[in-house]
Amino acid sequence: MGKSSRQKRRTFQTPKRSRNGANLIWYAMAGILVVAGALGIAVSRSKSANGSAPTTKDHWHIALGVNDCGTWVPNWAWPPGNVTSTQSAGAGAPARSGTGGLIYAPLHSHDDGLIHIEPLTDSDGGKNANLGAYFKYGGWKLSQTSIKFVSVDEKNGNKCQGKPGVLRWSVNGKEKQGDPTKYKLNDADVVELVFTTATAKLPPTTDVPSFTDLQQVLGNSPTATATPTPSATNPSTGTTAPTGSTTATTAPTGTTTAASTTSPTTVGNTTTPTS
Repeated sequence: MGKSSRQKRRTFQTPKRSRNGANLIWYAMAGILVVAGALGIAVSRSKSANGSAPTTKDHWHIALGVNDCGTWVPNWAWPPGNVTSTQSAGAGAPARSGTGGLIYAPLHSHDDGLIHIEPLTDSDGGKNANLGAYFKYGGWKLSQTSIKFVSVDEKNGNKCQGKPGVLRWSVNGKEKQGDPTKYKLNDADVVELVFTTATAKLPPTTDVPSFTDLQQVLGNSPTATATPTPSATNPSTGTTAPTGSTTATTAPTGTTTAASTTSPTTVGNTTTPTS
């Protein structure tokens, strides 16, 4: 075979080799995309309502305060009749309003002003554990502009102290905007729903009736009070000086005594000058 023929064959074969290499690269990239897609779906599911807290292993508590133009709604009972459940929560578990006590309410209360979140299924937890779900399960209504809850029935524009009222809400002392039903509840939250005027100052979280109950459930204790430093008393003058300080004693006229140094004392004991 002549040199010219060999050269022509190499020229003809080169594109084929190039095409084979391109195919391998394409298949590799396709495989990577498939794997990445599968991982992405898995991660997204883990962050969805089926994998996010609260889960079936959690029992969360939230203090809910509803204030109608200056008056707090006292701790309320879960809607009457919701006393049995056919789900694994067992008889006596709180049920969803309007179900004849047959469907468990994963968000409920126990006459304590607290929202208890105890999912039995993954779909009851995660982002589905929101304030709107609690109102729905209890048979009440809540929106960005109105509320129907126990004895409260208010909507924006109703009078409050002679002025147009508005529904406002806060979480942990910070006022929020938007639809409160979309708020995903978190353990130890303090949620306030307040019908008041647009310029009024919202009540502090500590005013929520169930705030103290929430602290007890969380195991929070009052701050310890510091113990005052023991003092030494001079029996001659009746004055008190800090422990370890030096005091001078004045004797009757014409008599001079040296200054005396008090020693560290024990609480409840009186230190006398050294003779």
